[in-house]
Amino acid sequence: MGIKSFFSKEGRHTRQLDRSARVVANVKAAGEDRWAAMLELAKEASGEAVHALLVRYTYTAEVGTRSRVTDEQEKNLVFDLVTEIGEAALPEVTKFLLSEEGPIGQPKHSISFALRILETISPDPETTWSVLHQIILANEPGYERDPSRKIELLTFIGEWRRDPRVTEAILPYLDDADEGVRFQCAEALLGQGSELCKERLLAIVREQDESYQMRNRILSGFIDNGWVEEVLPFLEGLDEPGLIQAAESLVMLPDDGIAKEPLLRIIESNNSSERLLSRVSEWFVIRQVSTHGVRGRLEKILPRGYKVAKKQVERFPESMREPYLILAVEGLMALEDPGLGLEPLIRILRNRELAPTMYLRALEFLVRRAWPLGELDKMARKVLPEGYVVGGSGAIEREVSAMREPFLTAAGDNLLDLGDPEDPDVRRQLLEILVNHGSDERVRERILDRFSREEWSVLGFEKEIERRMPREFKVQGVGHGQDFRVVRVLARI
Repeated sequence: MGIKSFFSKEGRHTRQLDRSARVVANVKAAGEDRWAAMLELAKEASGEAVHALLVRYTYTAEVGTRSRVTDEQEKNLVFDLVTEIGEAALPEVTKFLLSEEGPIGQPKHSISFALRILETISPDPETTWSVLHQIILANEPGYERDPSRKIELLTFIGEWRRDPRVTEAILPYLDDADEGVRFQCAEALLGQGSELCKERLLAIVREQDESYQMRNRILSGFIDNGWVEEVLPFLEGLDEPGLIQAAESLVMLPDDGIAKEPLLRIIESNNSSERLLSRVSEWFVIRQVSTHGVRGRLEKILPRGYKVAKKQVERFPESMREPYLILAVEGLMALEDPGLGLEPLIRILRNRELAPTMYLRALEFLVRRAWPLGELDKMARKVLPEGYVVGGSGAIEREVSAMREPFLTAAGDNLLDLGDPEDPDVRRQLLEILVNHGSDERVRERILDRFSREEWSVLGFEKEIERRMPREFKVQGVGHGQDFRVVRVLARI
């Protein structure tokens, strides 16, 4: 560059871009400086600028030393900036995915973010596949000191669209030297759902040379793809984690007829557990699966509280015992449909064998869901403890002023952990728990800490709160006493 060019507008512009590129590539630079440099590069939108932005993916910056900006936030910014440039950035993104620009000793830099950029800016799936195929060819199976790039590639492919060419291209990775690569290859193949991989994956299960985790995942993946017949011969040999994994895949199948036989084999297995037996029993009840042809087998194994009646399994909550009560409550609380979960939960609350902690959880769950009771109104009123009522909406509600421990603590924890912080009713109930003379010290301190951190108003409760305030908190007036806040006073601790 001549002296005249050096001082020209173009020369100054080039030097500015070079400086920005150096800052982005500098792992020791302050996060704020890198952030500003990345924004400057994005304005240019040239191939050189895109390359300089992508270099940020070749290292991980330390967090909390010189910057308030995290490594993840910076990388997300690069993603946003490059995807805004769009298809024009594709050549540089492709070059980056195929290159080795990482630090000494680890030249194969991470490509997970760049793969997401590729998918976003590609004009069509054919273009994406063309680049993916190049990356596959450039990262052949075999021993490699750092196989992380292959794992990132296979992870992306497993989540990408189904394409018949993918299975054939990645099958060789099942013979890779690294177990993580082989496992991720199996995940990707199962995600593709192609029949071409079935025999190769079943051979791994038969040979039993791979880990239990790998074999269990293959079998559950077969179930997810509806290849249930191939799984049946292997169910008896699964350990408990494998049986659980297979059962969770089976209960999600839309066809109950396909899932029924393998689920029965699972609970008949010597490695089955009470959790599995409860899960399958609940599946028969909730899905109203026909017991035709399997009644005798079910009657031998169903736990107390479940019976075969009218060609279906029915639940009798009042006669259930632990641990099946707890397991049933956990399953029912996972349901979104009150038609399936409301009545059995109310009836389970009547069972005196239910553990107190689970009783509190179920009760608070019903309050949070606010399901209208309808015809269950009278039954619910008989089992509700003091402080819980059927409100005007027909659902179970709290009457905090009448509550006592341990219900106050359960309600406080539930409101703090799961309540909507923007809901004024949630804040009001927390304040009522705070001033309730029966509340536990632990839940009071949690509420005070939350109110101080969020700077929520305690107007109307300030005098009552002050009388029961721990030493490290105080109530402070805001706006000439027009409002009040809880503040933490460090000097008092």
